[in-house]
Amino acid sequence: MPVNFFIDPKETFKIKVYIYEQDGNVAATADLNEVPTGTEPQTATFEFKRANYKDSVDITGSSMMTKDEKVQLDVIKLQDTLFRKLIVGWDLKDEEGNAVIFTSKNIDALRPEIARVIAAELIVKSRLF
Repeated sequence: MPVNFFIDPKETFKIKVYIYEQDGNVAATADLNEVPTGTEPQTATFEFKRANYKDSVDITGSSMMTKDEKVQLDVIKLQDTLFRKLIVGWDLKDEEGNAVIFTSKNIDALRPEIARVIAAELIVKSRLF
């Protein structure tokens, strides 16, 4: 079977996050085995498009910083740019059960504990590096 040289613009992948409380704090993980025994986590699924070459150039280029006159990759910027550039949907609901649309403002409002789990998974699942 011949190799497809191009990314299908409809190709997506999902990241499932397990959110739970531990010692009065919100915690999150992408690995169900890391949820403490006896804890019933909430789940949230985030869907991302597969990055093509242009996306990878844009993501990497906007994630650079200069430190001590050296150009280097800023991991926090990289994670944020990956999230914002590749997200196509999520299944988040508000307190009344209504779907919450993904907007830049709603991404900004995510709990850092949840956003960091998604960002870490994106580094692996985006297959850019």
